[in-house]
Amino acid sequence: MAFLRKMQSCCLSFLVLIIIKLCGFYYVGTLQTKFMVDMKCEGCVNSVKNKLQTVDEVKNVEVDLGNQVVRVLSSSPVKIMTEALE
Repeated sequence: MAFLRKMQSCCLSFLVLIIIKLCGFYYVGTLQTKFMVDMKCEGCVNSVKNKLQTVDEVKNVEVDLGNQVVRVLSSSPVKIMTEALE
C-alpha cells in the first residue's frame, strides 16, 4: 500500500510538472536590465545603442546620458549583453 501511495505521489508530481511546463512557467520572457556605462557624449550613446542592437532578442535600448544608465529590454542572457558592451 505504501508503494502505491508513493507511486501516486510520483505520478502526481510528474503531472504537475507537465502542466507547469505546458502553461509556460519555465518561460523567462523579456526582462529589463540596467547597466551603468561610462559615457561622455552622444557619440558614446550611439555606440552603446549600436552594440546592444546587434545582440539577438534585444527589443529596446534606452540610454540616460546624464545618469550614465542604459536600460535594455531583452530576453538575452545578461552575460551576452555585457560582452557586447565590452
